[in-house]
Amino acid sequence: MATAWVWTETQPIGATSGSWTNIDVDESGQYRLASDYGDRLWRSDDYGITWAETRPLGDVAANWRPVAVSGTGQYMTCGVFGGYVYVSDDYGVTWTENQISAATRNWYDIAISSTGQYMVANSYVYYPYVSDDYGVTWSQKQPAGAVTRLWRSAAMSANGKYQGLGVYAKRLYLSTDYGVTFPEITPAGASDLGWESFSISATGQYMLAGIGSAGRLYRSDDYGVTWAETQPNGNTDGWWVCLEVSSSGQYVIAGNSGGRLYISEDYGVTWDETQPAGNVDANWVCAASATPFFDGFTVTGSVGEIYNGAPLLPSKPITPDPADEEVGVDFSDYTLSWVDGDA
Repeated sequence: MATAWVWTETQPIGATSGSWTNIDVDESGQYRLASDYGDRLWRSDDYGITWAETRPLGDVAANWRPVAVSGTGQYMTCGVFGGYVYVSDDYGVTWTENQISAATRNWYDIAISSTGQYMVANSYVYYPYVSDDYGVTWSQKQPAGAVTRLWRSAAMSANGKYQGLGVYAKRLYLSTDYGVTFPEITPAGASDLGWESFSISATGQYMLAGIGSAGRLYRSDDYGVTWAETQPNGNTDGWWVCLEVSSSGQYVIAGNSGGRLYISEDYGVTWDETQPAGNVDANWVCAASATPFFDGFTVTGSVGEIYNGAPLLPSKPITPDPADEEVGVDFSDYTLSWVDGDA
């Protein structure tokens, strides 16, 4: 691996494990939202150092699943598996319930644009919905026709132009017109597969899509036009649930649920294993990225902890000297403290 990665555990609910299903951060890493399935929703506004419960539903537990945070953190959205979608326009302090359909739905994944204007939400065993007015109104989409599907993964570029949707045991769809149309794409050929994860870089140029239930991982570097298989764990199948492409697309993180976590520093071409939880297998389920001075990640296991990670970059002397040696970056001079929770 080109650089070493430093990982620190963060504890929204104290020194106990949570049933984490999703996490997202704003572009700076300051604002974060994490969902604990069957329990509560948690937010941080200080780079993940401290966390506080936020209550879209009031003082009750719920099956919180998808969460998404806009580029500045001002707009946040979340959903309940077996409930409704909620939107905040004040950094997650207060929330508005959106009854997108007439009944409660199994909301599985949500994506949001950098400004918060565009949103796409997947309803498991129903249809996806899109919004182009900051989550105020929503419209149903039928990429696969007038049939309900097991919609799972959702992804979006920073400006909202590119929006990706994945169906478990079926097909993958990509919009290049801000969610107006969703034509089918075939990274692995014209066959039904268990598409579990989808992630898109800020510009939309770099994309990765993963198959669960013993499948492979695919990457595109031309806005989703052509795709090629990439192999983080060699020529073997995996359950690619955890997947995140950084804003630049250079850094990618992929988690094999029940296995290991992998990082690529060359746009998903080659990979190295990284070990936030030590040399053990884990149920990696979600990841998020922020880009304050570099590409960093936050990852979590389904029944476990949340970890913050960033590459340990060499320092660059102002006046280079042949006698100078490369050392780790001292973050004490920065206001950012999301790499080390004790900073």
